[in-house]
Amino acid sequence: LSIRAGETPIHLPGLFAFSLGNTISELFGAGIYPLLFLVVGFSGIWPYAKLIWMLYIWNSSYVDHHQREQRLLTLDALSKFSLVDTYVLVVMLVAFRFHLDIAKDLALDVYVTPEYGFYAFLSATCLSLVLGHGMLFFHRRVENSKRPPNVDTDLIEKKSIFEHAFEVEETGPRRQLSRIFQVIIVVLCLFAMVFMLIGVVKESFSFEFGGLAGMALGDKNKTTYSVVSLGAAI
Repeated sequence: LSIRAGETPIHLPGLFAFSLGNTISELFGAGIYPLLFLVVGFSGIWPYAKLIWMLYIWNSSYVDHHQREQRLLTLDALSKFSLVDTYVLVVMLVAFRFHLDIAKDLALDVYVTPEYGFYAFLSATCLSLVLGHGMLFFHRRVENSKRPPNVDTDLIEKKSIFEHAFEVEETGPRRQLSRIFQVIIVVLCLFAMVFMLIGVVKESFSFEFGGLAGMALGDKNKTTYSVVSLGAAI
């Protein structure tokens, strides 16, 4: 919070400190229970549960290779949800930033300043993602090293999925994906890219200030953001 008198800014003490605990408390007080459960589950519980589970998989000798890979793939897929709280804090970083001209040479600026806890949580989450990828990589290296020398080279040579012959039955013939199915996959990927581009540039959410702040801001009491404008506002 700062007040600008002419060209001289006067910085005032912070009004509120954002943390995981405060976020949970505010969401509970506001009655936003779906987002509350997401933040508690994927930011408060899941990051620690994932790391404990990764340690168990890394050190346990009671998990066979197939189960280990499936569990590592599941952890890798679900680990991205740990970024939910980071996204909420980024949204708050932009949403609570506004400028109010009080008089000709007097203005009020309200902004959110990221502290060390924000960067520490974001860094730890990214490190956890990297560890998940690393564990899956080493697991597959170990499994490939166990293959006998006379293993079918069709199982280990590098090729595209379209060229790969899948095993239908253990003793049956191997078959490739049909051309129609391959075309459908390509078309769906293109559609997903188009919709993702639209979702990035189109307005996704809006914030509206009420009370005295809304009255003071007037027509500027409502702001709308897309993913692109959110990044530019940061």
